[in-house]
Amino acid sequence: MKLTQKQIDYLFDFVRRHYVEWYDLQVEMVDHLANDIEKIMEEQPEISFEEALDKAFKKFGAMGFMDVAEQKMNALRKSFLKNIFREFKKFLFSPRILLLIFSIYILYRALIFSPYKLYLIILTYLIITIIPLYNFIKYFLYLRRKKKNNEPIYLVEQSILYSSLFIYSLIVLQLSLQSFSKIYQRIENGQINDKTFLIFSLISMLLIWSYYFVFVKVPQKMIANTRQQYENLRVAP
Repeated sequence: MKLTQKQIDYLFDFVRRHYVEWYDLQVEMVDHLANDIEKIMEEQPEISFEEALDKAFKKFGAMGFMDVAEQKMNALRKSFLKNIFREFKKFLFSPRILLLIFSIYILYRALIFSPYKLYLIILTYLIITIIPLYNFIKYFLYLRRKKKNNEPIYLVEQSILYSSLFIYSLIVLQLSLQSFSKIYQRIENGQINDKTFLIFSLISMLLIWSYYFVFVKVPQKMIANTRQQYENLRVAP
């Protein structure tokens, strides 16, 4: 037997009451529960909808939907990182690579000839750290606004937020800080040379150019695909 829209709406409320706040995961859980309940009620027509729901929910185990949410979150994080590497790889093998090479060359030449080398390095480091921080805060406020307005939040959006924070703290801050510290020590010790400037320019521009994929292209693409996938399903409330 097919569930009524009222029963589907009840399942959405049931899933939300069990701490599933993300719309895409809500849809998946409701679809799974609905199919399972329909099968149970066909095999056991004497039991009620509530009893069938209880049987279907118990199959998720003691943690309920949390294990599924954690597994899906981990899968989305891996997918996010894979998409970043895939898009950046496409960029490196496209004519646009000339723009990256040109920007590395400009920074490298500026560091060689500028009398204010240290200030230029500090400015570059600030750009490297502030741009992703700005995008992270902007994205965080976007999700908070959606939640305040009771707009659907997708698990992929939450996953991108956490993944972006991971990339910012582990890769951007640590890698760029290490690079900055080493070149600063070399300047202080009078050990600076053209090779050092070239390495710094290369790392800096690679990070800056990668921001487009980390904070713009890949998130927009993944969120758009998720919305298209879930918004037209039959179980939508």
